[in-house]
Amino acid sequence: MRLDRRCLRYAVSALAPAVLVLGACTDTIAGSAAPVTFDGAELVEMLAGTWQGEYTCPQGQQGMTLVIDGGSQGDGQGRLVVEFFELSHNPGVAEGSFLARVTVDEDGTVEFTPERWIERPDGYAMTPLVISDAIARGTTRLRGDVDSPGCGEFVVEKQ
Repeated sequence: MRLDRRCLRYAVSALAPAVLVLGACTDTIAGSAAPVTFDGAELVEMLAGTWQGEYTCPQGQQGMTLVIDGGSQGDGQGRLVVEFFELSHNPGVAEGSFLARVTVDEDGTVEFTPERWIERPDGYAMTPLVISDAIARGTTRLRGDVDSPGCGEFVVEKQ
């Protein structure tokens, strides 16, 4: 079976809320049109691992590491640690980390929702990270938005 990589957007099925459906995707066996489905736990498992990259907020570019636990909590959600740190071209910014929850909205948007600080630097607030781009099985790069005024996008690659 070969997936058409142009249609890898997750959407939640109205008939089975716990099942995620790759919107409008089909397999290519003899021209059939069977949808390919993943449940929330499978999505969390697909994202499990360490991701490293950068994000932009008012203090400038900072490095970030996401460590996603593939062990779903039985509710289709996972947990992750978000770490942020200075980059060589932007020295002196604070380092810190917080625990967050992985959720998938009805429209297929993946959100990393902050839960509690692990290491809180002065003047920083925990901020949700939102991935609205398509996520494919085997993806090695995630791009999304830092959901806070004055912040921009983040990009991370699987390590």
